[in-house]
Amino acid sequence: MSTYVTTSTSSQTPIGPVSESKIFYIGELNRAIQNNELCLHYQPRYNTSGKMVSLEALVRWQHPQHGLLYPDRFIPLAVEVGLIHHLGLWVFEQCCNDLFSLRSQLQENIKITINVHVSQLEDLQFAQKILDICLKYYLSLESFEFEVNACSAMQERTRVLEFCNILISHGAEFSLEDFGTALTPLEYLCLLPINLIKLESDFINRIGFCTRSETLLRKLIETAHEMNLTIVAEGIEHAYQRDLLVKMNCDQLQGSLFHQPVALEKLNMDSTLMPA
Repeated sequence: MSTYVTTSTSSQTPIGPVSESKIFYIGELNRAIQNNELCLHYQPRYNTSGKMVSLEALVRWQHPQHGLLYPDRFIPLAVEVGLIHHLGLWVFEQCCNDLFSLRSQLQENIKITINVHVSQLEDLQFAQKILDICLKYYLSLESFEFEVNACSAMQERTRVLEFCNILISHGAEFSLEDFGTALTPLEYLCLLPINLIKLESDFINRIGFCTRSETLLRKLIETAHEMNLTIVAEGIEHAYQRDLLVKMNCDQLQGSLFHQPVALEKLNMDSTLMPA
């Protein structure tokens, strides 16, 4: 997952002392946002018939000295110093802009999935800014799914729920990423209006090697369906993993077996791509 952004608001936690190296990178990241050094890569998600149903937006930083940087190199810093909202709004607006190109080449109802940090969910001003951007592009939030990391610590639960309900009332959907990594996701399932859960990739990696993992995975899929939730397996690298997941009635599949995250212009627009 993995896109975020915003200017600081009164609801954010005050920033403590920052080292000189961090101050340097804060300036670098600010410049990157202003100078269009950020870019998005997209990774498709498919149903078990091979139809593309969603594209996950993943932010990258094309640094002039260090080359292409992945989110783990700059998202934690953006969160720590209060740039996550600014970054997140950049991501969302870029997705809105890209959606017009995508829909001219894909089916009309293709969705874009955007990762959101829990601190963004706790800021109702951030929700309003998302709505303002949609209005600017004449788009409905029915085109978007917002993905919440299951391991994120949530401080303002009432505010998070209000945030979700505001966007849901305008057509958005919410999903829970990395499900199965801790007990917290079970609590989030009861608290948040989630439509979809994504299984943590470690579950997928153990398929074919650990009978207990397969049993647990099968039960998680059954439980999700009993709760009227769509379940997604990500991180699929091998055909035998795909085949087992299809037999277990997993709803959607994502991973390098099907398509790597790539820039928009390199995206394979075959909406039924699914290797035999």
